[in-house]
Amino acid sequence: SVYGFAVTLAASGINLAATRLVAEELVKGKNAAVYGVMRRCLGYCLCFGCLASFLLFTFAEPIGVHWLKNGETVRPLKLMAVTLPFVSMSSALSGYFTAVRRATKNALVLILEQCMKIGCAVGMLAFFPPQGLESACLILIGAGMVAELFSFTVSFLLYLVDRRRYAEGA
Repeated sequence: SVYGFAVTLAASGINLAATRLVAEELVKGKNAAVYGVMRRCLGYCLCFGCLASFLLFTFAEPIGVHWLKNGETVRPLKLMAVTLPFVSMSSALSGYFTAVRRATKNALVLILEQCMKIGCAVGMLAFFPPQGLESACLILIGAGMVAELFSFTVSFLLYLVDRRRYAEGA
């Protein structure tokens, strides 16, 4: 639930905002403006994602020790903090794909992300058997982190290819 709150801070509303702003520009016939809208959305995501990441990383110890009453949660919280900027930017890219009616690309990326998360988790657990609850959590979070970075990278590359159709004069 702590991570869920951090994700909310990092990405709250950006999916819908990106969808609406991109769709508005397309309806107005301002295809070239889509790039600027997405640049601003991704900048917003980077700022709030980094803010949420900083806050979770900085306050992981007080949250783990005093709120959750378990010191073993501190390192997993710090590791989860690393993914927040990417989660946020992935949300904006998802909004873009919804606005341009290419939700299939986003759905495919999400399916690949889940497969990657499961594959990494199984592989990491097989090669690095956990020595306790904390190490098991770190392995599972690490697998999720790899999958999230993969998902963002694929989404961003698909966006870079797709945005060409909205270039000046398109």
